Amino acid sequence: MLVAKEIEIANLLHFVEAKTKSKVERGDLWGIDTDRTDRDSQAWNETFPYEKTFQPLLQPYRNFAELVRSRVLKGKPAFFLDLFGSGKFIASTNTALGVLGIRSKDIMAPAEIQLRPDWWKVVEGNIFNLYPGQPQGALLRREIDDYLQGQNVSKFDFITCRPFGPFENDRKDYLQYEAANYLAVYYHLFREFYNLLSSDSGMVFTVLPSLRISTEVYSSFDNFLQDLGCEVLVAETDSYYHDEINLVMRVTKTNSSIPSLPLETPCLSIEQ
Repeated sequence: MLVAKEIEIANLLHFVEAKTKSKVERGDLWGIDTDRTDRDSQAWNETFPYEKTFQPLLQPYRNFAELVRSRVLKGKPAFFLDLFGSGKFIASTNTALGVLGIRSKDIMAPAEIQLRPDWWKVVEGNIFNLYPGQPQGALLRREIDDYLQGQNVSKFDFITCRPFGPFENDRKDYLQYEAANYLAVYYHLFREFYNLLSSDSGMVFTVLPSLRISTEVYSSFDNFLQDLGCEVLVAETDSYYHDEINLVMRVTKTNSSIPSLPLETPCLSIEQ
């Protein structure tokens, strides 16, 4: 059964890789990366900002810039990792000390790219390659490590994960893959970026895969993380893409939290 599940997951990852490559070749990352603010109208940014997606998790702050300022005022570092995005939403506020975005393709205009400060970098890569055993995973990890070393830090203080496409597994041909397989892949991605998070009240803000996945599953995941010393908040939010309700989660890692997550969890394992 375990081997069969691994084969199903390998097929899912191959599907995502092929879809990503196809979209990169066409220059259209819609359905893969996080937002359109790098190339489309300001109206899109105002309608679907990160603050709208994660608003229930930001309180008492109105936006990420206020959250970052509060941390900096305490004399703490504020380095951002934006998964499936360029990090433009926070870099443009000039509040973070460093921003690394990872997306399939850097689609900002060349002139804008040249104007980026040294503390803001965008890496092109398929984040799903971070699943164990993927051949390009080591290269992507090296890019992340190189950025951290260049900024003279070892961890990120904030991590955002707001993807389109693969996490919205209700869309068209994504339906052919079992929800349990999405959960297995998601956990390994979550584990990767949790391990990159500072234990000095570092925060992960993430959208959760939702279709065909019961809220009881995430309740168990919530309890699992809390048992490991994390502070967890799960909330419903207005969709950042269509007229549905999404689940979002904030995980705060402290000195009391486990520094690295285990390879598997009973809550989101491939053996469900």
